[in-house]
Amino acid sequence: MFLSLTFAQALSTLGEEPQLIFDETIVPKTAPCASHSCYLPEYDWLFLLERKLARFLDPWLKKHRKQLIGSSGLISEALSNAYCHGHKRQAKLPIGVNIYQGNQGILLRIYDTGKGFDYGEMLAKYLNKKNYFYNAGNGMKSMYETDIFGVFYDDNGSSFHLLYLFDESLIAQYLRPERC
Repeated sequence: MFLSLTFAQALSTLGEEPQLIFDETIVPKTAPCASHSCYLPEYDWLFLLERKLARFLDPWLKKHRKQLIGSSGLISEALSNAYCHGHKRQAKLPIGVNIYQGNQGILLRIYDTGKGFDYGEMLAKYLNKKNYFYNAGNGMKSMYETDIFGVFYDDNGSSFHLLYLFDESLIAQYLRPERC
């Protein structure tokens, strides 16, 4: 579900003094080869990072791994979008991942150095089914339909955020008006 939050507001939902617990920047071009990857070689970095994030997030989110990692997974889609849309497949540009933890939940941030996009406009196109699926659209569909995770963009659309509150019933209070 899409939320109406800023990064600072999302951090405050995590409880008192959320901590940065994961901070990594990956440059796809410099990632090692993943011989066991099911992806095209251009996406070896994605395969390796997905596995690393899955292991890291398991203590909190193992039961939701399928919704996060792999085909149509929220995290996988956001990483792929940063590379394909944010960086236009320029493999020398960095993609950053931060994870913050508080006593109320987890906030994951994926960011790129692209110019961003108007995600309100993109969401409106998706909701109106107007000219949306020319670029696939699986990520937007998954992000919109999840009722466990909250999703929002910041920094003119170049930062994706995924919010998970340990009390899953609380996430709905931050919904964007389009979903209410």
